[in-house]
Amino acid sequence: MLSMKKKYLSVESIFIFFSIFTFLLTMFFRFQGIKNFRRLEHTFSEYRTIANRTAWKDLSDIQNRLEKECLPYSKFDSFIEGSLSNLVAYSVYDMEKFSFELDQIQSRIRNRELDISFSYDSLLLSSLLPAAIAIIVIILKQNKKQAESERLEALRTEQIAFSRDLHDGVAQDLAAIKIYLAKKDLDTCQFYAEKAFKEVRYLIDSMRIEYRGDTESVIREILAAFASYQGIKTNIIATSNYISQINSEYQREILYIIQESLSNIARHAHASEVRIRITDVGSEMHLAISDNGIGFNEEEAKAKNDGRKHYGLKNIAERVANMKGTVQFINDGGTTIAITIKNPVS
Repeated sequence: MLSMKKKYLSVESIFIFFSIFTFLLTMFFRFQGIKNFRRLEHTFSEYRTIANRTAWKDLSDIQNRLEKECLPYSKFDSFIEGSLSNLVAYSVYDMEKFSFELDQIQSRIRNRELDISFSYDSLLLSSLLPAAIAIIVIILKQNKKQAESERLEALRTEQIAFSRDLHDGVAQDLAAIKIYLAKKDLDTCQFYAEKAFKEVRYLIDSMRIEYRGDTESVIREILAAFASYQGIKTNIIATSNYISQINSEYQREILYIIQESLSNIARHAHASEVRIRITDVGSEMHLAISDNGIGFNEEEAKAKNDGRKHYGLKNIAERVANMKGTVQFINDGGTTIAITIKNPVS
């Protein structure tokens, strides 16, 4: 109940309610003003007709009605007030003077009506300002909420990937250590222990990398961390203009693809070097991740039923599909993952 009250009594709700209330109230008074002005114009016309036909007749009734209807205009205008009081006298002895005075009053009242209408219009526009502020605040809050949701989703994805990497990499190394300890093969145990240590250090450092700013710089950070902990030489050639213009969603996908590829290389390729090339061809951006390892192709990896390799390829293919791109896994004396992204900044 309290949460519902808080929701409906938020600042934005109060602003919107106040704006609507002020707008409707102003529209009501504006409509009444127009209605009264039209009735007053009709009274002026009636007064003029009666005075022209029977100048000698007592005009006190219509005079009183006219003065009452002119009150919103004459109350703050001494000219209109004084002229109204002289109309009866003019109608008796000087019809020309009467018509002129009546025209003057009507002209003055029309000017006052224009001023009042302008004030109402200004108030109507001003009444929309709180609603506009409230809408902007709501949009900003929604954008913040969406950004937070995307951040949490990205964090969840990273956590899942981190857990999967621990299970598929470090857990297997620890299992191997357990087996070789039973066999008292200390050299092999040391080999797998160092391998697990490097993997954990790399995973921890890769989690610290901020996926913001220039994409090429982030890729270079990832490669530097990979080379440091895996002892595999890295090289990047980036001649793409698109890479610095892609949106944050595409940036995350590309960085995850590179990390997934590097993780596969570290575990399975037995490579000593990794090369990344990013180029533009017309409206397409090409990303190639190559290693000089033992090589494999997609069908062989699936046929071996290697869950990690199979999952890694599937994961990369899904991320490329999210960018409406295409991917090829090429065995060329090593492995090359060739990705093409059409219209990457559209």
